[in-house]
Amino acid sequence: MPPTILERFLDEEATSYVRGLIRGAYAEAAASEVIELREFSFNTFDVKLNFVRGTAVIFDVLVPNAEESLPLPKLFELLFEEPRP
Repeated sequence: MPPTILERFLDEEATSYVRGLIRGAYAEAAASEVIELREFSFNTFDVKLNFVRGTAVIFDVLVPNAEESLPLPKLFELLFEEPRP
């Protein structure tokens, strides 16, 4: 079974820099009542964070109509979980 868009994003694109950008967007949104959306365009994936709905959508820009949605808490868990020994 081929990897999902989320798995590919985590493996191919979610560098420490990308994780830092997403973490920063979350911190800004948590401190503000005005920020509702944040969108990022990376090399092969775009990420849309909707803080009002609590969702994230990851788009594979190389494949038309290829996207995967998930709850924000799940994305943050996958991006920022501590490595297990």
